[in-house]
Amino acid sequence: MSVKLEAVHLEVLAKFGDKIKLRLANSNSAWEELGGEENYEILLDTLSNEFVKVNSENGLSLLMQYTNSKAVGIPEAYYEWKSFKGQFEIRSGDDDKNWSISCHGSDIEDCSEDLTDEDMWAITDVFTPEIIYKIAVEIISKAL
Repeated sequence: MSVKLEAVHLEVLAKFGDKIKLRLANSNSAWEELGGEENYEILLDTLSNEFVKVNSENGLSLLMQYTNSKAVGIPEAYYEWKSFKGQFEIRSGDDDKNWSISCHGSDIEDCSEDLTDEDMWAITDVFTPEIIYKIAVEIISKAL
């Protein structure tokens, strides 16, 4: 099953790899009360502009296949802001590439040396906190 991504078009980022992985802070209720992971992952295909399964084991729920967590949520305040102001990481989803950018809202906290400043800004221009929020809402709604 393929799940088309509607929130953003990733083709402009294909030069950074076929896959890009987002690692997002989970809501407190999802990981503390419902047993999800503290962070969940979303894998995106830059060529087909689709969500890709993070975990392909048989018998898993769609949510677990697409986020690697049995419960996911967006922190409550982010719904009001319609922006992912929390911690998230953008990284290569390809095994042969090793770059990552750690952010807290729109503030870049850490960037791997494998990226130039120009590359870092190109990636974070696409993955704004508002776009991260839209992607998270989209995958949660499609995987539930």
